[in-house]
Amino acid sequence: MRLDLRTTNLHEYVRSKRMAEENRLWGPSAFAGSANAICERFLGSVRCECLDHLLVLDERHLLDVLVEYCRYFNESRPHQGIGQLVPIGALSAARGNGSVVAIPFLNGLHHDYRRAA
Repeated sequence: MRLDLRTTNLHEYVRSKRMAEENRLWGPSAFAGSANAICERFLGSVRCECLDHLLVLDERHLLDVLVEYCRYFNESRPHQGIGQLVPIGALSAARGNGSVVAIPFLNGLHHDYRRAA
């Protein structure tokens, strides 16, 4: 392959050749298939449950929205893959006849409902 230094950034060329060589030697990761599916599922949830309902103004606003959604996703939203449990939820839910309190996420787009202690 001929390298034309007038049109190619030498640093980018060397980096791309090194990455191609590493991929040839090591091949794709054994976990790449399932990792891609998990990422696609999460990003689909973010888009469908969050970003389709909001007008994002700038990068900082997007970051704030994603941090808040991740908190909701991990602390309040039940997941089918783990038996409708919450990944980082309260270990013991309050039981009884107490009143139910709604905790808003994303300015009320989603809510977490818990019994008051």
